[in-house]
Amino acid sequence: MVWVLFFIFGAVIGSFGNVLIYRIPLKQSVVFPSSHCPKCNKKLKFYHNIPIISWIFLRGKCAFCKNKIGFVYPLVEFVSGILMVLAYFYVYEIFNSLMLGVCFIILFCLSVIDFKIKMVPENLLFFAYIFAILSNYDRDLIAYHLINLNLYGTFFVDSLILAGAIIIIKTTVSVIKNRCKIYDNIEVMGDADTIIIAIIGAILGIKMGIIAIVLACIFMLPFFMYFILVKKQSDIELAMIPFLFLGLIFTYIFKSEIINLISLYYNYIQNL
Repeated sequence: MVWVLFFIFGAVIGSFGNVLIYRIPLKQSVVFPSSHCPKCNKKLKFYHNIPIISWIFLRGKCAFCKNKIGFVYPLVEFVSGILMVLAYFYVYEIFNSLMLGVCFIILFCLSVIDFKIKMVPENLLFFAYIFAILSNYDRDLIAYHLINLNLYGTFFVDSLILAGAIIIIKTTVSVIKNRCKIYDNIEVMGDADTIIIAIIGAILGIKMGIIAIVLACIFMLPFFMYFILVKKQSDIELAMIPFLFLGLIFTYIFKSEIINLISLYYNYIQNL
């Protein structure tokens, strides 16, 4: 079954994603040295790196020093496999689904990294954006727009428009913050978040992209209020990328249901 192959492929990418998640916060190379135990530094054999399966057979311990291997490693691989399968079931073309799945996995890894250190590498953002654009690759559609010199309506332009709108909003909020001197230490949105929003626009388009951003804000609101009202903290630095990623995935899965709800609400308002 094809979805099984997609899951395996996603888990393999997730295995490399573990390298990114572990080494990038430590500012280590993701290429050299090769996979090794962080405790005893022994180089791992190829059969120690089989996604999920190796962790199960090793009972969550290093094959050499027997130190525990965190559950996060197989979890990242499993979630990556699920994200790849999700892309397969929601996208008809194999190439497009592969590109979307890889983009999802990169965004997932970026979410974990952002949660850990509140910053993400720009090169990963760039790769995620490229894969997002490729996930909507349609040779005939691109040829049509180029021939007619009309790029408006393509997901590439949608992503730029959405990112541009967010930059304007971010600038406006910063000006208001500086004028009013209210919660001056709260960073509303970083530059990386703007690029993530461009990626969301490339995947979902402008309209559904806005919905994904709104959902991300709704998901983030309870945590934000907790720090403001319960912890009484004015110096707040929440990782926004995990919430944007959740908003993207939720909107992508329930896109039809969201459109139907909006249509029902619109019809209800029209009949009042």
